[in-house]
Parts: sequence; C-alpha cells; structure tokens
Amino acid sequence: MKYLPHIKWVIPVLLVGYVLWQAIIATNSLEAVTDFRERTPYFDVLLPAGRVARTDRGIVLKQEPVYIDVRLPVRAKSIALELKVTAISAPIKLGWQTDDNFTLAFSQAEPINYQGLVLYHYDLADINYVRPGYKGRFIISSPGLVPGSVVVNGATVSIKRKVVSLTWFKEQFNKILWQ
Repeated sequence: MKYLPHIKWVIPVLLVGYVLWQAIIATNSLEAVTDFRERTPYFDVLLPAGRVARTDRGIVLKQEPVYIDVRLPVRAKSIALELKVTAISAPIKLGWQTDDNFTLAFSQAEPINYQGLVLYHYDLADINYVRPGYKGRFIISSPGLVPGSVVVNGATVSIKRKVVSLTWFKEQFNKILWQ
C-alpha cells in the first residue's frame, strides 16, 4: 500500500510520454523492403506457396492470384505498395482485400519502367482505423498469365502513421469504462 501514491503519478507520466513520443519523436512514415525469400516482421512470403516458385532470378508466378500479407506495426493513415517485377508478357493488377469476403479494390496506376524492371504502385489512402499488428492483404493478379513470365524481384511498403492523441486515449478509456 505504501507504493500506491507513487503509482498514481507513474501512469499519467507514461501516458503523456507515449503521446509525446507519437507526436514529436517518432517519424511520420515507415518503410519496409522485402524480396519475398523469407518472412519478415512486416511481410509474409507470397501465398499460396503452390502458385510461386523460387529461383535465382526472383519469385516466379506460376498461377494467379497471389497474395501478400502485410502486418502494420503502427496505426496507419495510408499504405502504399511498390512491386518490382521483370518485363512481362501479361499486365499485372495490384489490389487490396477490403473485407473478409475477398472483396477487392484494384489500382488503376500505370506501370513504370525503371532500370530493366517494371514498377507497379498501389496507394491505399485514408484507410479506416487499423490497430498495430493489423494484417492487411495485397493481391497480385495477372489475367492471361503465361506461367513463368512474371518474376517478382521485391516490394516496398510505405506506411504513413496515424498519430495517437490524448483524445484517442480518452475515447478508449470511456469505451472500457462504459462497456
């Protein structure tokens, strides 16, 4: 019981420190890169595994669609994916799974040729609240795919953070208190 007066001061100090870290010290964006050869804290390998083959050139698509699961380490305001592939015979469409029923939203962005690679970009702006640890799913689709004609060389995901404020903490506290 003698520690109780000290504990009531520690919680507000930690709370204010976390909010200051979120608002001032932490960066506003996060970027992660993968070549899909192994799982990382942010990326899974390309799924399902039977639709891809690993080679020394990169990851070869045998069938479509293929999925990329991305885990978000922070609350996100927007997510962007840039996919690097070799020159291909069939165009690729990048999409995002918008719900659990496999409803997909596809990007209309045109590919860009860059140093012998083709870059595809998908920008998902103004997403709803997603908690840290949320697992989102990008889709790579290539209608008319000739097996072996698409080689994925890597991907970059950019996450713009949604800053946590004292108002957010107040809302969460009220939810816990009144439910």
